[in-house]
Amino acid sequence: MILIEPEHQGNIGSVARAMKNFGFRKLWAVSPKTVVGDEARSLAAHAGDVLEGMTVTNALDEALRGTNYVVGTTSIMAKRPANVARIAITPQEFAKKIQKIDGEIALLFGRESTGLSNQELGGCDLVVTIPTDLSYQALNLAVAVAIILYEIHKNQVGVRSAYTLEAATEDKNRLIRYFSDFLDEMGFPEYRRRIGVRAFRNLIGRAFISKREATVLMGVYHKALLTIKRGSRCSNKVERA
Repeated sequence: MILIEPEHQGNIGSVARAMKNFGFRKLWAVSPKTVVGDEARSLAAHAGDVLEGMTVTNALDEALRGTNYVVGTTSIMAKRPANVARIAITPQEFAKKIQKIDGEIALLFGRESTGLSNQELGGCDLVVTIPTDLSYQALNLAVAVAIILYEIHKNQVGVRSAYTLEAATEDKNRLIRYFSDFLDEMGFPEYRRRIGVRAFRNLIGRAFISKREATVLMGVYHKALLTIKRGSRCSNKVERA
C-alpha cells in the first residue's frame, strides 16, 4: 500500500486500521504533507503496529522497488477512448484477476484533494476505480482503501490452484521499451507511438503475464528489431550500388 502525498493524518491512521482489518501490513507514504500524530494513532486504534511500521520516502521509485505490479486508483474514469491512462477496472474485477498471482503488488492511492496525476497513472500496469453515483464520485481515502482491500481479502479465501512466477516490473518495462522501439523502427508518428505504448502497457497489466511470457515476447520483439535493421542496411547498400 502506497499513499502519495497524503494530506490528513487522520486518513493515514484510518488506512492503517483498514489494512489490518484485511490482513495487510506494508504501508508506505511518499512525501506526506502531514505529520503522524495523536489523531493518526487514535484512528488507527489497534493497528498501531501498521502505522508505526510505515515507511516514509520522498521517492516513489524507492517504494516500488522489487514490485511485480503497479496498480493505480482513481475516481475519474476515461470519458473518451483516447484517454487510455484512465481506462479502469472495478475492485471486484481486480480482486479476481490477482487470485492466483504470486508476486508483489504495489497499490497506489493519490492525494485526498487531487488523486493521482495522469503521469503517475501512466506508470501503472492497470487502474482500479470504485463505481459510485455520478453526482459525487470522490470517496474518502480510507473508505476507498477499505473497499478495495475487502474485495482482495474476500477473493483470497481458499486454496490457490496454480503457481506462476510473475514478471517483475523491470521485465515488463523492458518489454514495453522493446515494443516502443519496434513502433519507432516501423515509422509510427510520435503521437501514435505514445498511444500505442500506453495501450500495450494496459494489455500487459491486465494480462498479469508471467516471467516466462515476458521473456518470450522480448525475444520476439528483439528478433523483429534485428530483422528490420538488417533489412534497412541491405536496402541502403542496394541504393548506393
